[in-house]
Amino acid sequence: MNEYLKRYGAVKFLALLAVLAAAVMGGVELDRDPTLRELQTHPIAALEGGKIPAELQYVQVPEAHALGPAVVRTYTRKRTTTVTIYLAVGSAKAAQAYAAGRRPPLKLWFKLPHSYSSESEAQAALKNSALLPAGPHHGIWSAMGEDLAQTSAASGDVQGAQLLKLNETPTTRGVGAGLLAVAGVGLLLWLLWMFSEWRGWQWAQSVQREGAQRFDGMAGRVGFGVIGAPVAAVSAFILLHDWVDDGAFSSGALTWLLLGVGVTAFVLLTKDTLTLIGPQKIERLRGSHTESCDVSAVRELFTAQPFRSKVPGGFELRGKFDKPFSVGNDRWMGTVTRWLELGVALRTVLFERLGPAYAKALAAGKRFDFGGVKLSAQGLSKGDQDALPWSEMERVDLDSKTLSFKRRGKMLAWAKLKVHKTPNLEVLLHQLREHQVTVRAKDKAVRAYWGVSE
Repeated sequence: MNEYLKRYGAVKFLALLAVLAAAVMGGVELDRDPTLRELQTHPIAALEGGKIPAELQYVQVPEAHALGPAVVRTYTRKRTTTVTIYLAVGSAKAAQAYAAGRRPPLKLWFKLPHSYSSESEAQAALKNSALLPAGPHHGIWSAMGEDLAQTSAASGDVQGAQLLKLNETPTTRGVGAGLLAVAGVGLLLWLLWMFSEWRGWQWAQSVQREGAQRFDGMAGRVGFGVIGAPVAAVSAFILLHDWVDDGAFSSGALTWLLLGVGVTAFVLLTKDTLTLIGPQKIERLRGSHTESCDVSAVRELFTAQPFRSKVPGGFELRGKFDKPFSVGNDRWMGTVTRWLELGVALRTVLFERLGPAYAKALAAGKRFDFGGVKLSAQGLSKGDQDALPWSEMERVDLDSKTLSFKRRGKMLAWAKLKVHKTPNLEVLLHQLREHQVTVRAKDKAVRAYWGVSE
């Protein structure tokens, strides 16, 4: 059971944290003092006189005058730079005093709503005499942060200064209700995910074959669940937000909510797949659907081109059956949790049968095509004339995509094969090792996977 619970463990943990965060944020918004959302009007003279609104209060200042001092702050996050202007403001009396050369306390600052991409652009904007629009001014009230107060101190006395974030509006109760709805839907889907893992584990135990290695996976349709869950969450938010704030019932949001939850639930309950690799049969199971092929019928094993990795995660088996049989990671069929171990198990099972058969046939004088070069008991060849005997083979270089053969005394490669187009690569590597040909790989993952030297 633990192996199922640990699958995508980090994603499950982050999803649960997101659900809890939404619940906490929604609870905080609903618990907030409703009077903070009411627009209160405070004359600038009263604010200068010490009448300070509550923190996060929605405030309107009928009239204010720019005193002159300004602070330009630059914030950088994820390589994105945002420059904001903070402007000292006051009453007409304070503005006259400042113009006369006196230094009245700078008790009130406006955070201007417009942001800039560079400090030079912000400094150019400061030269605009109409930078502060005509009143009334409204926004969210807050105490000036200590770091900003220290930066502003050079412009005058900012002790106990307050800040009005222009044009910012308070969040409504509908936002809190919407966040709680998101948390509820998220928790429902998260619990359904945990149930599907338990259900998948039970199913895996029931279909286990004696002597077969089991590899758990997820079907390719799981991507629809990744889409369905956010659709359900957004729809739940809209539904509750509109209902609490406007008393409106959105049938469209309800439809999308049910659709998102339904799709995600279906995906979660049908996502599990199994690959069973036994000495006689290879099976691929998804629910009640089973596909299999006999090991004795396999003639060729092709590796899939690596995707986001140095080594293949998928395989294609060809032989005495109607169509190729795919095993492992696949963009459409899905993924396997322990795909590296699956590759080792599959190659081992098939090589136990193909290896001796190839060796016997080579000893009898037969030749085999490996995607452009032919293998015989004497070595490799291209066409009828260009042969590379074992004794003239200096080394073979292997990476995630190609297999390069080097002839002694030659700078250029004698031949290059694409790994994902070469059948039974395990057999070819075995024959190279049998004839003391050095096979090397620079990448550590490739060396470990194929069992070659550095």
